[in-house]
Amino acid sequence: MARIGIFIAFFLSGVTGLLYEIVWVRIFGLIFGNTTLALSAVLAAFMMGLAGGGLLLGKIADRHEHPLKLYAWLEAGAGLCALLIPLLRAPMESLFAFLYPQAASQATLFFLLKFLVAFLLMFPATFLMGGTLPVLSRAVVRESERTGFGIGTLYGVNTLGAMAGCFVSGFVLFRVIGVANSIYA
Repeated sequence: MARIGIFIAFFLSGVTGLLYEIVWVRIFGLIFGNTTLALSAVLAAFMMGLAGGGLLLGKIADRHEHPLKLYAWLEAGAGLCALLIPLLRAPMESLFAFLYPQAASQATLFFLLKFLVAFLLMFPATFLMGGTLPVLSRAVVRESERTGFGIGTLYGVNTLGAMAGCFVSGFVLFRVIGVANSIYA
């Protein structure tokens, strides 16, 4: 029964991970003034964070005595980091408004600065998210001959959650409670 709880938690992790990604594209689209640049920043932060978190936190998971406790801490940390981003939107906009007169003649440099700030804000949450699969793999996979099946099942459940997160955020949450409130939900 405990395994079912793990799979449900990882499904919900997939839901929230994709919800964050979609909300962040919307938030940073307003800041960048361009969805393509915002999407690039969000995807770069996600891919780098997931890879880095998986690599570094996976090594910690191999030595950790209580992988489920570590997983809970990773999810809590990712959630707290994600909650900070909407709160930092106004200060980011103020910073960019202050910098714009000096950077107006250097549009590429200005967009690069926006990209870097957005990336650095999202990276901690995505890094922690990246550690969740290796940590849960450690908790779920007990026999080495079942490694592929266990990790594949976890990854599949998380991917189904991500699909549900896309659907719920785009067709339900944004319409009912709005983009900003969706991240708090």
